[in-house]
Amino acid sequence: GNGLGTELFLFATSLIHIANSDIRVFNKDDRFLLAWRDDEYCGKGWHVPGGCIRLRETMLQRVHACAMDELGTDVVCVSEPVMVSEGIDDRDKMRERSHFVSILFFGRIKDESRLERLDGKELQGHLKWFDELPDDMVPVQYFYREKWTIIHEKMEEYRNGRLEQ
Repeated sequence: GNGLGTELFLFATSLIHIANSDIRVFNKDDRFLLAWRDDEYCGKGWHVPGGCIRLRETMLQRVHACAMDELGTDVVCVSEPVMVSEGIDDRDKMRERSHFVSILFFGRIKDESRLERLDGKELQGHLKWFDELPDDMVPVQYFYREKWTIIHEKMEEYRNGRLEQ
């Protein structure tokens, strides 16, 4: 975009980690929303929606921007992160975007009727509600599987209307 330019950005991200804001979107039935991803950076599979935090952008601004971009609607979410985790994709040691520091927020869709591509198809950008983590997560988010019990326990703390606008 208007930043470093693609070539320099890809070089930089092969040397340093990337901070990103992720959001565990849940509904009234405690199901959670994942998006299908299929790209050269993270591979193919279901992923927790989110994205790389841009320069001079807050974590929450990234959450809201990703919600609009990936889900087609905004979210109501907690004002502070509920977990910070690290994911390292060792498939290729010098691959760009292989080391993520993921900052997780909990949230709900403001208007569930506005969700786009909610059909469960394994096509880029399509969405599906889940009861448990699928086996085919993107490799760079495998760390969520190890932390899922902790995330689920923290989710209980936020179930009863403790989300801020």
